[in-house]
Amino acid sequence: MIVYLIMLLLSIVFIFIAQKSKNKVLKVILYICSILPLFLVSALRYDLGTDYTKTYVSIFRKLSVNKVTKDLEISFELLVRACLLISNNPNILFVVTAFITLVLIMITILTKSQNKILSVIIFVLGGFYFETLNLVRQYIAIAIIFLSSQLLLKKRWKYDILFLLIVIFSVTIHFSSIVALVIVLLNKRTFVDYKWLIPISVGIIMFKSDIVSLLERVIEMTKYKKYLDISGEISYLNIIKNIFLFIVMQYVYNQAKKQNKLENADRFYLNIQGLTLLVVCLGACNFQFSRIAIYFYIFQIMSIPHFITKLSMEPFENLIKKIFKKENLKIKLKPFVYIGVVLLFGVNIFYTNVLNNDNEVIPYKTIINKDITIY
Repeated sequence: MIVYLIMLLLSIVFIFIAQKSKNKVLKVILYICSILPLFLVSALRYDLGTDYTKTYVSIFRKLSVNKVTKDLEISFELLVRACLLISNNPNILFVVTAFITLVLIMITILTKSQNKILSVIIFVLGGFYFETLNLVRQYIAIAIIFLSSQLLLKKRWKYDILFLLIVIFSVTIHFSSIVALVIVLLNKRTFVDYKWLIPISVGIIMFKSDIVSLLERVIEMTKYKKYLDISGEISYLNIIKNIFLFIVMQYVYNQAKKQNKLENADRFYLNIQGLTLLVVCLGACNFQFSRIAIYFYIFQIMSIPHFITKLSMEPFENLIKKIFKKENLKIKLKPFVYIGVVLLFGVNIFYTNVLNNDNEVIPYKTIINKDITIY
C-alpha cells in the first residue's frame, strides 16, 4: 500500500498549498498537480485488478484485429478504437481511461467539495480509487454521472433534462448506469427517514433467503438469469458504516430544518445516502446490487464533507462542560469528527484491500518495470 499512501499524501499536500495560495494561476497549477499522483499510479499500472487482463486487454486485442466483442457498449468500443489509432499496445487504454475517470472525479471534488482534502481522503481510503483500477468501463460512466449530478443542485428543469441526457449517454458506456436515472428525483423532496429506512434495511438482512427466492422467480424469466448464480455476501462492516453515516446525515438535516437553513444539497445527499443503504443491504441477496450501489455510495465523497461542515458541535460541547462542571472550558469537537471519518474509512480500506485484497491491487506493478512489485 506504500505506493497508494505516497500518492494520497502528495495529492493532499498539493491541495493544501493551493488553498493557501492567493495567486489564481498558481492555485490552478497546484490543483492540476494534485491530480497527477492519482493519475500516474493508475495510468502506469500493470496487471492490477481482476479485470485487467481477462477483460480489458482481451477486448483491446480482439478489436485490434476486428474481432466481434459481445456485450460491449458502443461508446466504449469507439473509445478503444480511438486508442488503437494511437497505439497497438493495450497500455494506452489504461492511460486514457485513467485520465478520463480521475480528471472528472477530481474536477468535481476540487470545484464543488466543502472540504477538498477530506474528499480526496474518502476517495482513496473509501476504496473508490481502487475500484477505478478494476471496474474501468463502469467507472467512466460513474465519473460522468458524478460530475454532471451537480447540475441537479441548480434546481431548474432544463438542468434536469441535461442530466437525463448525460445519463443516457453514459448507458452507451456501461448499461448499468441506467439506474442513475432515479437520481434526478432525489433533489425534489425528502424521500427517506430513519423511522422506516433502518427497519427496512434490517428486514432485508433478516429475510434475505425469502428475497433471494423472490428474485429467482422474477429473474429466471429474463435474459439476466445467469446472474442468479452470483449470490450476495453480507458485509456487516459496510452495512454498519452506511447506517451510521445515514443517522449522522439525518441528524444534521434535522438540525438545518429546525433552523430553516435547509439547502438543496441537504435533501439531495440525504436521499442518496438512504438509497445507498437500501441497495447495499440488497447486495447481501445478489452481488449485482453491490455493483449498482456504486452509483450512489460514491456520493459520500461529497456528502460527508458537506454534512460535517454543517454539523453543529455546540450541543455536545455544552454537554461535556456540564459533565465536568466547567462552563469556561474551551473545547472543539469538530477536529475529532474529521479524525473519526478518516479512521472509519481507514479501517474499511485495511480490511478490504490490505487484509483481503478485494480488488487485487497489491502488490503494485508498473509498465515501466514489470518485474518489480511494491507491497
